[in-house]
Amino acid sequence: MLVNLHALRFFAALAVLAVHIAPHLWASGIPRGGWLSAMEQFGFAGVDVFFVISGFIMWHTTHSDHGPRAAWHFLRRRAARIYSGYWPMLLLALLLWAIYHPEFIAQRNWWLSASLIPNPADPTMQINPANLALPVAWTLIYEVYFYLAFGLFIAFRQRAALWYVWAAFGGIALAG
Repeated sequence: MLVNLHALRFFAALAVLAVHIAPHLWASGIPRGGWLSAMEQFGFAGVDVFFVISGFIMWHTTHSDHGPRAAWHFLRRRAARIYSGYWPMLLLALLLWAIYHPEFIAQRNWWLSASLIPNPADPTMQINPANLALPVAWTLIYEVYFYLAFGLFIAFRQRAALWYVWAAFGGIALAG
């Protein structure tokens, strides 16, 4: 069953990729139409499909994990997954900007760019992709939030976790 979900998740990611690639292809003179136009139409839905499936797979693979030790193990694995690919790209970008556009370096929020966690001292705590060294990393910030919340739910006993989920949704609804 998970193989089929992974395949659907792949096509959802492909649709998102099409949304990002299509404008560049159209600007280069490639005629509109075909599969790329179709994928572009559904690309934004691909984000939702991708994250829903990813959440289900994460629950499926961790549903028997409970307690602080399991939560810590989960968070370490997720941090390694995110930062092991992100930090080398960030360092490469930093090197290229230092060589070609040093003024760009002073214009970015480096705490947020390196940690992917908004600074609590910032009263707005708004995530503005223009402040990031790699603007496309804004999605990783929300992924970090999701993993932190998921890790908290793993840390609590199974019965208690459901109440925490409902309390979190209630708090978000009230805050909104």
